[in-house]
Amino acid sequence: MDDSKIRKYIDEGGILAEMFFDFHLKTSNPEDAKALATSFCNDFINDALSRGIIYFGVAEIEPPERNDEYVSTYAKLTLLFKSLPSLITTVINYNPVALEIIQMKDDKITIEIGNLQDMLNEISREVFDIKTNMITETRRRELEKIYRARLEKGKEILARYDKDRDQRV
Repeated sequence: MDDSKIRKYIDEGGILAEMFFDFHLKTSNPEDAKALATSFCNDFINDALSRGIIYFGVAEIEPPERNDEYVSTYAKLTLLFKSLPSLITTVINYNPVALEIIQMKDDKITIEIGNLQDMLNEISREVFDIKTNMITETRRRELEKIYRARLEKGKEILARYDKDRDQRV
């Protein structure tokens, strides 16, 4: 995309940003990490384009590095967002490890109250969902512990029952 078109989109409220994502795999094949990063980037950009939240996106993937039994890499996505709300929603949904705003119309952003409310409500909803999932995951682990303890107790009871039965015979 040429600079004049980028400038036009930025003048209309677009935000040019770079997002960084890291990828770590327990593998001996560096190509696995590169394939994972490539797939993620393609899906990310295609999803953002289809939802109409970016004008364009380009990804660069660093060569994978091996660390002990893991292979890791990171990807830099350069994206031209259509608006601040779309940038914020993307950060909430995708959790980049770093973000840099490259260019926007002004150094300051003026936000209409309705848009600010919408963004804050979106943030609140996402945080609620995350907390709910964490609580659910924590509760699931607690229930698994209880289940394992009950399973062990059941084995003890059956062992005693078998022992008592063998003594009666």
